[in-house]
Amino acid sequence: MASLLPLVRANGDGQYHLNDDGEEWLLEAGRPPSDWLDLSPGSLPQMRAWQVEALDAWAEHGRHGVVEAVTGTGKSRVGIEAIREGIRHDYSCIVVVPTIELVGQWRDALRRHGVQRVATSAETPRTPLDRCDVLIATVQSLYLSPPSRDDGKVLLVADECHRYGAEQWSKVLHPSYRRRLGLTATFERADDGIEILRDYFGGECVYRIGFGRAMADDVIARYSLDLVPVQLSVTERARYDEAHEAVVESRADLLGRGLPENPFGEFLAAVQIAAADDEPDYELRDLARRYLSAFSQRLSVMSNARSKMEAARRVAPLIKSSRGALLFTRRVSAAEEIAQILVREGVPAAAVHSDLSGAERRDRLADLRAGMLRAVVAPTILDEGIDVPDVDLGVVLGGSQSRRQMIQRMGRVLRRKRDGRPARFVLVYAAGTVEDVSAHSGEEGCLDLLVKHADSVREDGALAPISHLPVPGHVAVPVVAPVEATLSAASASLARARTMDEGTVRSVLAHDEAEQEGTRGSADSRRPGHAEASSGDGRPSPLESVVSGGAPGPSSTPTMKPASAGHEQPDPLVVQLERLAALRSSGMLTDEEFSAAKRHVLQI
Repeated sequence: MASLLPLVRANGDGQYHLNDDGEEWLLEAGRPPSDWLDLSPGSLPQMRAWQVEALDAWAEHGRHGVVEAVTGTGKSRVGIEAIREGIRHDYSCIVVVPTIELVGQWRDALRRHGVQRVATSAETPRTPLDRCDVLIATVQSLYLSPPSRDDGKVLLVADECHRYGAEQWSKVLHPSYRRRLGLTATFERADDGIEILRDYFGGECVYRIGFGRAMADDVIARYSLDLVPVQLSVTERARYDEAHEAVVESRADLLGRGLPENPFGEFLAAVQIAAADDEPDYELRDLARRYLSAFSQRLSVMSNARSKMEAARRVAPLIKSSRGALLFTRRVSAAEEIAQILVREGVPAAAVHSDLSGAERRDRLADLRAGMLRAVVAPTILDEGIDVPDVDLGVVLGGSQSRRQMIQRMGRVLRRKRDGRPARFVLVYAAGTVEDVSAHSGEEGCLDLLVKHADSVREDGALAPISHLPVPGHVAVPVVAPVEATLSAASASLARARTMDEGTVRSVLAHDEAEQEGTRGSADSRRPGHAEASSGDGRPSPLESVVSGGAPGPSSTPTMKPASAGHEQPDPLVVQLERLAALRSSGMLTDEEFSAAKRHVLQI
């Protein structure tokens, strides 16, 4: 009713009629879908069939609704075309996102698609709507005071809209906005916030595209799956069995108290609600907490099993034959240990998790995109807001907390490759546990999604190297010693970089100027002990030895040239980056020192 009042007027006998704004709103709600293909300039990539279908469904639903599309299918293009239409119809557009990284991605994507009057705000919405066509901002910066227009002609594009069902963040869903588009990989929540979203966007999703349709339409990469069982130790098995027995018993008791049995995600959500402090039934609350405690203990045994650490060594040769790998765990400690194992096996790898600063996480992901790292190991930090399209190998060493999380993880690896090559997943699971997809449905860890959509499934545990069709500019990385593998990865990165223009290379390897001058400091203002320091005994520091070994001067610029199939002298830029990578791999440079030196060498 609150959202309808501005559109109606009351007469003396208690009846309501549409006012001028209401009449315009009604006409707008009945406006037929645009010809979306005509809206897009010919210079842009052709829209996919599903994107046109999704926009038609949204328009026919009064331009209110949620589009659910699995990660990697290009759902942001749906939002971009809705924005382009909105601008033509004199609408102000707001894109709300959950992370700062997504602010930059949306800004760049809109500009590539011809939308230039774009303002961004990560902290406070300083830019009024009448000074830009599109405002992109984090929900944290907008929810206290969402900008609006008196006539209500605002299009809200809510990216990762499942996030905004929480009571606090839902304030960003302003009732005056006439057009509302939600984008998500899975339209679900573990609480009552889903009802807030349904009420605001007008019910369930207006359009859905899952892995099956996406693969059939060649929207995302197809993939094969390797199942690799590992055994728990005697001690681990005893701990697992004890926790598992408690889980089974308490689950049965909870089902007896009326909690939903299926799907498992709904059961777990109900248990978490029952375990809250405000649960009036103390017996139910204690039972729910007993279940969650045993569930966590069982999960810990499976996540930290020593045999999974050993499996990381087995996977190392496979990672070396890939174009890049993401390894998914459930614990920060496991992510760190696996990354160290891979480095010892000659794989340039790093862990990415919430204990790192945002700048550190972005640095490591940038290194993965540039080929300086071959693998990144993470628990949940990779679930939203990153783009690593060239990665073609996913290794799952622990299941997902929700189906949304698993869909997001899969989507990171299944983004369509420029050369059309397939992807590959390796599922490492503890045999004889709930992770064992040969004995269980896999629903609890959402592992069933991996099995269901694979083109082929190998169960022999033999991890043959990945073989690819030749790709111009690609340099294969051989199986070599740790430092040599790091150097080869750097060489491969630069070989690929030579096929790009200079601006593209710099955009991959550098952060924006504000971040360099703020969070991390500029390359020219290093603290003592970094680039300008010596080792303390008269010898140059590792960083000095690299920079003095032929670094480009202030006026020089790296030259990008096509890769040659013949033998040639090493590029000085390649040599310097190789040295830096080797020093970081050997522990002689910190990640911060490496990033500062890399910017210096590239003159960024």
